[in-house]
Amino acid sequence: MGPLKVNNRRRVDGSVVLELSGELDYATVGQLEAAVRDASIGALVPSIIIDCARLTFVDSTGVGTLVAVHRRARDIGVALVLINPSPFLRDLLAITGQAGLLGRGR
Repeated sequence: MGPLKVNNRRRVDGSVVLELSGELDYATVGQLEAAVRDASIGALVPSIIIDCARLTFVDSTGVGTLVAVHRRARDIGVALVLINPSPFLRDLLAITGQAGLLGRGR
């Protein structure tokens, strides 16, 4: 499968935005896991926002990883939401019962 690029930026409110581009699949999920782990270490982070606007592909391992990092963040008191999903990803999350990962109005 293709590469995944993760751009990390911090907002004024302390939230971290992870902008994903490329493919989120079995070969690249480790990058997302590491980015979420790194974003939640150290300074208090009120939320992690995963921007999916530039994802071109997500497989079942990618969806499972999105669910897993959401749970891990929740367990340490950090809100994690997905924004800008493609219609395909939005439908995939709804079908799998994970639409709650989406930010409000997204």
